[in-house]
Amino acid sequence: MKIIFGLLLTLSFVSCGPEVVEELDGAEAQLGETWAIKSDDNFTADEQSLLTSVCSALIAKENYFSSVYASSGTDLNYTVETKGCAQEVSAKNTYVVNVVSQAGTVVFESDTSGIITDVLTNTSRLMKTFCAASDKNMNRYTQTSNSTSWYFLGSGNSGKCKAASDEVCLNIFTGYKASNSDKYTIQNVEEFYVSLSSSPAKYGVATYRAQKNSVSCSDEEEFTTKAQTYVGVAN
Repeated sequence: MKIIFGLLLTLSFVSCGPEVVEELDGAEAQLGETWAIKSDDNFTADEQSLLTSVCSALIAKENYFSSVYASSGTDLNYTVETKGCAQEVSAKNTYVVNVVSQAGTVVFESDTSGIITDVLTNTSRLMKTFCAASDKNMNRYTQTSNSTSWYFLGSGNSGKCKAASDEVCLNIFTGYKASNSDKYTIQNVEEFYVSLSSSPAKYGVATYRAQKNSVSCSDEEEFTTKAQTYVGVAN
């Protein structure tokens, strides 16, 4: 059985769910693997501290994006790399995005469909459950009727995270329930580097975001990738 985890923690998978072990490997290695829910699978003390820091940074980032970028019409540059199921070489492009206040939050608008337009905030779909909780000593997973998402956090430049020393790695693994089973097949992996920089313009920014998905690939060893990297304010 594989010993795995992406940017943050390597996982060894047993019948009751993921367990933290020493080192790590590519997060995408978990695509196609089967996970089970473990009722006491909570964030570690270190992860709780990182989660608190990330949520605070996301609040500040949303306020800054709204009051500075959206109000002034400031554009941002992102590079996006994409890879299809069977492609060995990625396509890389740079895009300009508009920051727009919409329905009480901020989103990206672009002339291209290549950009990931939702912005990671403390109230976004991915983070609202954890950021709303005052006590972070809680399960690391969220559930819907047919899926479960597991969250893992790690400090940047720690040997278990490739992000910078002032960033936090966040990995989210989402599995879908098979018929007549209590286990979930991992089909989506999402990776973030969230900046804790002292710069107001950088604090809370997801400097890197990657989505890896095996749903549309016929070969169980293949997956699609979209990786988005923050460049800075557009000239």
